[in-house]
Amino acid sequence: LTEEICDKLGCYYGMGGEPRFLANDLSISIHFKNECVIIELGHGIIFIDYIKYVHQLQNLYFALTGDELTLKNNSNN
Repeated sequence: LTEEICDKLGCYYGMGGEPRFLANDLSISIHFKNECVIIELGHGIIFIDYIKYVHQLQNLYFALTGDELTLKNNSNN
């Protein structure tokens, strides 16, 4: 899992520069330093997991939101 992959999955970058995915009140932040994913609901942390592969993030996102995270081709950028 890399920042480039997160870009292709449609993340945006928060104030701290970390990739984030938003769905309703759910915020998923990725901290590459230790492969830690922090899921926040509103302002409270509700879940921390360690991921290494794209499919792990996709599975986690789907389980929490019911929506798919799909890789987008950014070759036109």
